[in-house]
Formats: sequence, structure tokens, C-alpha cells
Amino acid sequence: MNRTAKRITAVVAVFCLACFVFTARLVSLQLINRNSYAPAQNATYTRESIIVAERGSICDRYGRVLVCNEYSYNLEIDYYSLPDTLKEENEAFLALARAVREAGHEVLLSPDYPLAGSYPDMSYVPGEAAGAVRDRIIARYRRKSNITAPGLAEYLAGRYDLLDKNGNLVCTPEEALLVMQLRWSLIEQGFSETGSYTLAENIGLDLMSVVSERQIPGGIVRRTSRRSYTYPGYASHILGQLGKIYAEDWPYYRERGYPMDALVGISGCEKLFEEYLRGVDGVMVTEYDKDGYIINKYIKTPPTPGRDVWLTIDIDLQIAAEDGLCANIDYVKEHSTGNLTGEDAAAGAFCMVEVDTGQVLAIASYPTYDLTTYNKDYEKLASAEVSPLLNRAINGLYAPGSIYKIGVAAAALTEGIISPDTIINTTGKYTYFPDYQPRCWIYVSTGGSHGPINVSEAIRVSCNYFFYELGRRLGIDRLNKYSSLCGLGQPTSFELGGATGILAGPAYRNLNGLAAWKETDTIVAAIGQSENLFSPLQINMYIAAIANGGTRYAATLFYGVADFGSDQSIIPPPPSVLSSFELSGSTRRTLLQAMESVVSSSWTISDMFRRVPVPVAGKTGTAQVGETKSENALFVALAPAADPKVAAVCVIEQGHAGSYAAYTPGRVFEVYFNK
Repeated sequence: MNRTAKRITAVVAVFCLACFVFTARLVSLQLINRNSYAPAQNATYTRESIIVAERGSICDRYGRVLVCNEYSYNLEIDYYSLPDTLKEENEAFLALARAVREAGHEVLLSPDYPLAGSYPDMSYVPGEAAGAVRDRIIARYRRKSNITAPGLAEYLAGRYDLLDKNGNLVCTPEEALLVMQLRWSLIEQGFSETGSYTLAENIGLDLMSVVSERQIPGGIVRRTSRRSYTYPGYASHILGQLGKIYAEDWPYYRERGYPMDALVGISGCEKLFEEYLRGVDGVMVTEYDKDGYIINKYIKTPPTPGRDVWLTIDIDLQIAAEDGLCANIDYVKEHSTGNLTGEDAAAGAFCMVEVDTGQVLAIASYPTYDLTTYNKDYEKLASAEVSPLLNRAINGLYAPGSIYKIGVAAAALTEGIISPDTIINTTGKYTYFPDYQPRCWIYVSTGGSHGPINVSEAIRVSCNYFFYELGRRLGIDRLNKYSSLCGLGQPTSFELGGATGILAGPAYRNLNGLAAWKETDTIVAAIGQSENLFSPLQINMYIAAIANGGTRYAATLFYGVADFGSDQSIIPPPPSVLSSFELSGSTRRTLLQAMESVVSSSWTISDMFRRVPVPVAGKTGTAQVGETKSENALFVALAPAADPKVAAVCVIEQGHAGSYAAYTPGRVFEVYFNK
């Protein structure tokens, strides 16, 4: 055998050996070990996703829903469901967009995209916002700052695989622009493994069916919820809102198991009662085949809904209060008789509580806003001169004026400075101090006086002279002792917080480096002036403490919690006592009868309570706020007069006359006592 023949034989032998090995391996794969390798042909993978738990509702004291969840369906682009290549992704994006538009919905894209026109002849969109987006795109892709619009469009089309090998579009120019804009929207919204992108909101069954039938890769339908307000525009200052977790709050929520993208209460009751309202999210497992199509879904961990929170608010009274404040301001303006007589009234506040529990039945601030349009209206609200975002009921501070005289009378009677029958001869001009001789309002207006009167008559006619004398006899220490016991200048313990106010006196002056307190300052403080400033809620709790005989309760908004959607009965927590003093039955009767005479002896005030079926006790107050504005108007009301169950306060900024502020209490008491 020659060399050539030997080489041929060797090659054939090697070939035969290779064929044998290959055949043996094939037999092993397909016959012997086929069960081991078959799953690779039918490979699947799973993904776990969060099932967002239902958030609890917020209800009034009778279980009437104030805030609940409203459900809708969104079409979203899911990161895990997208194809592997840019070309296939583009096809999926365009298919989803076509489906959205066919169903009559809007494709949601980031605003102010800087490119417009028909590729390749594109131009930059003018304007600062579009320019800012252009700069971000150029910076992200490291293009030159002076790149032309056609140049940028050509770069993006190439990067996104929208061009063939000859540089021509593989789709229409309109489709190319849509893909460019959508891909930038995904980047702007942080589209990734941890977050999907919403392509269309609040979709109907027609679009859901199309997405399901066409099995468009990347498209998923997800149920979402948002807070819905049963009484839009009412109780906005207390209900609050949901929002994304602030960066500074993330450690707190992380420790409690919240995901970073969770929506949490960021204000009002939504924030205050987050621990009750929040549910516990569940886990959904989705199985995909090797092509990315969903083949199965099941719930691994079911979600647990949050609990419903009941407030002490009565929504009927809340509506009456808010509508009443608006009408009250109109009433003031209609009765204005000239400059600085209420023509500038534009804002106010109202509170109403149960005198024996501290439960807040209504708490309103005007002007207000609508939570359903809050985000859209925010800039306008934030820049408004009358500050509708300010909750005046708890954060507005006002001089109490003659309302303060009720507490002065209570202190003087309790300390034995006077009795109900003590007569003081009021002469109009108070001349006890040689260097400071203030005048009663009646002396200023008529040159006259109220003459010899007792404390009941002094309250009815609101005689300044009488209370100058009581203030001097009491002294600032005893005066402020009772004011503090009744809650003035003290925290109300209201769950939503609020200003603590200013109780005028030596302590306040010393703390703030002001002039030393003098005895003449005490008589000014005794008629509700000096530095005295309190919130409407503080004034409300103060008058409630006097009405119930000397017990100051914590103001509260919390009535209880119930299981989600249940009708179970609620037992409110017991009232919390913050301070107390003994107001004798005789003193309490004297004060309440005097306040009842304030209402019955005034045609204006009594007319405002004409539809209230029980006698009402009240007291007016006015307070100067400068030489260029009308005086603030205040009114406190108690009913029934002989043994009050409820107490209310109304403040109308620039309301001119305290009697005018009785309008809103009249409206709310009418609803309460006719229920």
C-alpha cells in the first residue's frame, strides 16, 4: 500500500470514528436522556409582582364614606414582557400605540419633546421647556451641543434601529417620531426592571380585549386605584392627600416594609392615620413561556386591605359650616355701610365641638379648595393673596376681643373678687391710673357710659370699663391662671396639630425680649387685646370648658376604626382631660344666662338663630387689625343655653361686627338641632 492509500485510509477511519461518536451522542440525547433535556425545549420562567392592597376608607362619625378608592385600568409597558431586540421592541411599541389610538385613547408621552416635523427634515420645538429636554437628550447621548435637529434625529433613528443598512427608515416618519418620543419617555420615567410605564390611562374593555387578543409583547393591563372624594370640595383641609414618599422620610417607611414607589399619606388624615389605612400588599406569580407570553398566573400571598377610619366629623354639619362661611362673608359685604365696615371681608374659620367630650363635629376654613383638582390648581392656590391652603381653624391666630371677657368673669367669680350681684359704677372713662385712662366703646361712640351694672349686664352690653376693673383686681397672674386652665395659649392636643397661640403676660414679654409688663397692660389684656392671639379651635375649647363647668378636654378628630367595608359598630375612645378647675353651679348659670341675654337682646343675632329650636347662648367679639382694614369679627355660641351640649366659634377676618359672625353658627346649629 502506497503513502497516498494509507493517508486515505486514515482519513476515512477518523471520519468513521467521528460519525460513531456523533451518532452515539445523538442517541444519548434523544433516546436515553431525553427526559433530562426535554424541559429546555419548553423552558418557562416566573416573575413575582406586588398586588397592591386596598387602602381603607375615611368616614364621618355615622360611617358615611368621605374618601374611598376608585378603580380604573391602565395599559402599561412591562419591562420583562418586551422582546429582546430593538427592532422587535419598536414593532411592539407601534402595535401598542395603534391599539390605544384605535380605541380612542391618548398615548401618554413625556411633554415638551424637542423634535418635530417629518424625518429627515426635522426641526427643534421652540420654547424653554422643549429646550431643556433637548439639552438632556444631548447630554445623555454625549452629542455636541450645537448638533442640528436633523443630525440629532438621524443619530437617534440609528441608535433605536429605525434605519436599514442604506440609512432609510424602516417605518413611516410619523412612526419614527413616535418611537423616538416614547423611548425618551421611558428614560424620563425611569423605566426599568422595577417600574413599568403607563401608556394609556382609564382604558375600557375594548382596548383590554385588543391587547389580549393580539398578544402584543410588552403590553399588560393593570388595575389601579386613586382616592375618590364623596363630597368634593368639603373637608379638604382635614382629609389630606396621598403622594410619593419624600426622600427624608424613606428610612422611616423602609423600616415598616414599604416599597420605594409606595403612595402614602402626606397630609391631613391620610397621613395622620396611615398606620390604619394602609393595607399589606400581596404577591402575584406570573409564568412566561420561552417567547415571553404569559401562560399562567396565581396568587402566592393574598393582600390584606387597610382598615376604615371614622372621624368625629358629621359631614352634614361640615357642609353647613363651609357653605355658611362663604355665605357669611357675602352677608358682611352686603351690610357694609362704608369704608372699613366689612367691605374687605374675604376669609374666616369655624369650629364646633361637643362640650363634654372634645369631639370635633365640624372644622372649616375659608377660602378652601377641592382635593379632586388640587394638583392642577396648586400654583394658583399657593400664590393666592387670601391663602386658601392655610387651615385658619387651627393655624390662624386672632385676638379674641370681648369673647375673652367670659373667662375674666369666670375667674373673678371663682376667686371671689365679685359675686353675681356685685355692682360696679362704670363711668365710660377708666380713670384709676393717672397715666393711662382707656375708654369704653360706648364712651367713644356716644360720650356716655353703662352706669352701675353687675357682671351679667356687663357681659350683655360688653362693657370695657367693667372688665378693666375686673382685670385690675384679679392681676395678670390669676387672670392667666384661668386662661391657661381653659386652654388659651396651650396646645389643644388636636391630632392635626395647630398653633399654640400667645397668652399675653410677663412670661411672654420676658421670653421675647419685649418691654416689661405693667399693671396697665393687665387691663388691656382683660378685654382680649394686648398680645393675646389664639386659634379658633383654642377659643372653641376655651368656651367649651366654661360651658361644661371647668373641664378642658383634648380636641379630637378620631372616632375609631373598622374592618375594611364593614358595618360594625364603633365605640369612640374615652375623652382625654387636659386640665380642670371647679366652676361652681352658680357661676356657670350666671355666665350662661348672661350669654343667653346677648343673643335674645339683639335683633340681629337672635334673627340668625331663629330656626334653631332651642335657646342659644353667645358672645360677640371684635378686634382691631390695623388702620387700613376692617376689624375682625368673632362669635362664640353654646346650645342649649341652660345646659350646652355643643360649642362653636366663628371668626370672619375683616368682618367688622361681632354680631355678623353669628351667621355661620346659626346655620350649623339649625342643621344640628333639627336632625
